[in-house]
Amino acid sequence: MAPLGEPGSTLSVHRAFVVHLGAGGGPGRRRFSGRVEHLSSGESAQFSSLKELRAFFAAILDASAPAAPRGPGHRLWDRSAVED
Repeated sequence: MAPLGEPGSTLSVHRAFVVHLGAGGGPGRRRFSGRVEHLSSGESAQFSSLKELRAFFAAILDASAPAAPRGPGHRLWDRSAVED
């Protein structure tokens, strides 16, 4: 298998994420929380539900503009926009 970004690789670095899941309590407790980071843009967020994690993925992947220069403080995803 070719390394990411090398000719012949089937995986795009523009669609790569790191997801760090939180400890989430003890046995029988299902807590889905942690931190996610989009590798090519550096955009990251905390999440406290699967819905928030999926919303982050969608916001990043649906961003139609290629990596255009953005002003300070610009964010592709706003956690407060996710409905409960």
